[in-house]
Amino acid sequence: MRKRAVLAVAAALGALAAHPAAASTGCQGWMMYLPNAGFEQPSDGSAVPMWCTGEGPDAKGVDRGTGWSRTGANNAYIEAVSTGRWNAITQHVVVPAGRTVELSGYVRTSSVITAAYFGVRHKATGAVHREVRFGPLTGGYHRLAVRFPAEVGEYTAFAGFWSPGGFSWLLVDDVATTLVG
Repeated sequence: MRKRAVLAVAAALGALAAHPAAASTGCQGWMMYLPNAGFEQPSDGSAVPMWCTGEGPDAKGVDRGTGWSRTGANNAYIEAVSTGRWNAITQHVVVPAGRTVELSGYVRTSSVITAAYFGVRHKATGAVHREVRFGPLTGGYHRLAVRFPAEVGEYTAFAGFWSPGGFSWLLVDDVATTLVG
């Protein structure tokens, strides 16, 4: 396993029977734009601010000053050892209805991940609005993006994967929302 000095947030919410869109994480915070998109704050080692880490049973948190980040000193991570379980980090986002928004972020994964997703869900229903499937993304960070028409104002941004069994990981950094239309 990768050695790291990080805050690990362990969440044991049990298996999700359906796509993660059906999950209810209890995350209450949301903003127009994604605050702490580079996972640089706070410096005191507390939980992933503005990001919710409650989807799935495996470890999630922030690598702090370990050299794994794309920019800055920190990045978010998910480390999984379970088999067939959904794990994700999420953040609620409010966007203006009737506009087109791009959600982008930089992601890298271990070589065993084949069913990973980056995208947005409707906050109220949990239904996937737009997502891109990927994996594996090795050899550095890769930019992922989804563009979506904002039919309603509140969404949940997510990056996560179905764990393949054995040790697997996903790193994410520099997540952003941009109005494009």
